[in-house]
Parts: sequence; C-alpha cells; structure tokens
Amino acid sequence: MEKNNKKIWAIRLPLLLAFITLQGCKEQGASDTTDYCQSKDMPFEAVEASPAALQTINRIAVTMGIKNDFKVIGGKFLKRTPIAAAFICGNVRHVIYDVEKYNWFDENVTDWQTLGVLTHELGHHAGNHMMVDNKPQKLQELEADYLAGFTTARLGATLKEAYSFTNILSEKGSKSHPPRADRRAIAIKGWKDAQEQQSWERKQCVRDDWSGESFPLYGDMCRVVNFCSGGKIAPRVACHKEGETWVIQG
Repeated sequence: MEKNNKKIWAIRLPLLLAFITLQGCKEQGASDTTDYCQSKDMPFEAVEASPAALQTINRIAVTMGIKNDFKVIGGKFLKRTPIAAAFICGNVRHVIYDVEKYNWFDENVTDWQTLGVLTHELGHHAGNHMMVDNKPQKLQELEADYLAGFTTARLGATLKEAYSFTNILSEKGSKSHPPRADRRAIAIKGWKDAQEQQSWERKQCVRDDWSGESFPLYGDMCRVVNFCSGGKIAPRVACHKEGETWVIQG
C-alpha cells in the first residue's frame, strides 16, 4: 500500500468542515474498498455506493457543469459521523457519503439539507481546492457554499431549501471556517445569482421568431427560426421554394 498524506474535506455532525490527514492511500485503480484512504481521525468501513448515490452525484455534476469522474464510496463511520466528504487519493477525485445518515432523491421527496452538503463537497472538487495551497481555507469554504446555493437553485430548491445545509454548521465558525451567518449569506447569493441567470435565459426567448436574413441553400431560400423550448432558444433552419410554405429542415 502506498503511504501518502492527503487532505480531506468533510462536513461533520455537529459541524465544521475539517481538514483531516489521510494515512493510507491505495494505488489508483484498486478495485476493493478495504482500508481505502483511511484516516486515523475519521476511520470508516467503506462499502459500495448505491445506484441512487451515483445517480445523485451525476445529477449534481451535470448541473454544476463539471466532469463526473468521481470515485463514489459509501461509508460506515466508526467515530464522529460526517455526512459527506471530498478528497483526492491516488490522483482520483473521491466523494464519500455516510450510508447511515444520507437521504437521497426519490420520486416524491428531496432532502435538500443533505443534498446541499453533498453539493458543497462537489464544490470543493469544482474549485480544485485539494490542489491549491495558496488560497485561505475560509475562502475555499465560502466558494463551495456559493456553488451549493447556486447549484441547488438550478436543481429546483427554494431559497430556504438551498441554504438549509447551513443550519447544521457551526454558528461561530473557527480559525479555518467562517461563521454560519457568512456561509448562509454566500449560499443565498449563489441561489439569487442562479435565479437571475434563469430569468435572463427566459428573457432571451419569449416567442418563436425569425433570426437574420434569408440565404440560398440547395436551390431553396432558407432562414433561421428561433423556437422557444422551455425558455431557451432552439434554433432551426426553415426553407421554401418561392410561393410555397416554409418547411423546417431536419
């Protein structure tokens, strides 16, 4: 087993995000989960991630606009219990979630608090925080909080749902973590920015309309028409022969 010291981000109950030193890290490509990236401060029994966990991670990654190349691990934690954690081990980006605490998407109910925690952890990966040493950790936490607010808004959360993950964070903070009020404020800003972006997208397409001038194509005259699809522009090409009806191509 290769011995490396690595950093891990984790939201614990009750609740600071914390740096923890990983004592052992298996080579990339190891198929089993025994002793995978263990920490003396946060020992856990690794188990296979559930299909629902993998689906949720993918949904967050797609919404956040980052590549889903994560190794997802379920964990049964033996001491203090985190909800989720993010780290890099063997050059692979990892996300671990507490199989005894986590509630996932189903057809009727979304647990926005735990989803917000998980989105925050992916925010650390999106910000490449594990590879950056010259950025204060408080700033990194606020960046991840902003992304959690922004991304949960895109997933359909109300304002209160989007910042609900901050309810479990430390009120006073610490030397490395901002107080709850600051973290809630930046999560709210992320939610509001997402709402503004969605409003702007809707304004870009309020009705089907022509775009630009006509142009010849294979003996016909053609023109671009912008269709509104869910508030977004869906451009298509329509062509016709003189005196005939315009026909959408493709």
